Amino acid sequence: MPKELTTVTKTSKVLAMLVFIALPFIAFFLGIWYQTSISPKSTETSLVSTPKTSTSSATTDTTADWKTYKSDTNKFAFKYPSNAIFYEDKKNVVHIRYEEPNTEDGVEMKPGYSLRFSMGNSGPLTLKAYVEKYIDQFEKEKLGQITRPIAEVKINGNLGYRYSSVIELETTHIYIPYYDSQYTEILKNVSDPNQKGYETTVDRILSTFKFTDQSQADPTDD
Repeated sequence: MPKELTTVTKTSKVLAMLVFIALPFIAFFLGIWYQTSISPKSTETSLVSTPKTSTSSATTDTTADWKTYKSDTNKFAFKYPSNAIFYEDKKNVVHIRYEEPNTEDGVEMKPGYSLRFSMGNSGPLTLKAYVEKYIDQFEKEKLGQITRPIAEVKINGNLGYRYSSVIELETTHIYIPYYDSQYTEILKNVSDPNQKGYETTVDRILSTFKFTDQSQADPTDD
């Protein structure tokens, strides 16, 4: 072999060092080129955007097909389901009742609900004092049991008071102040052993309650 091919010179050392340094870079770029050549070409981005599906829906009025009671004598109005029994007695007390069909007789209250609306007058007392006096008398005479103490309640924006008692059935008493010591008393009974949503139905009925002259309603009980 010729001597010039076996002799290590300064130039050969430099060339060997350059090759040693360049090899990793060459391998790196060759790897990128190979990966690009075997990868599928990306599809063009669509210029037509897919419309987003709206998650919001229009609010449905669940009372749209209900009947409406309105009385200038009682000074209040409300809506109630068309399948409920409605009647107004000679004392202008309004009754709403629904009983679940095909229910056996002999029970204290058939599954369903009942509401009774009437007007009253608290006299010289504030409405809260009037209700507290009635509760006190109820307990002293041992007419039954108070199951929920008096508390504030708001019925369709009208601030009033409520408490619950038991004589034979548990009854919720609701008092809504009107004008010049007048008030509306609402008695509520609900029995729903089969979870048919009667409590929700009653809440919807009460959510439609309003005074025929809302400007006369007392926002507070001063």
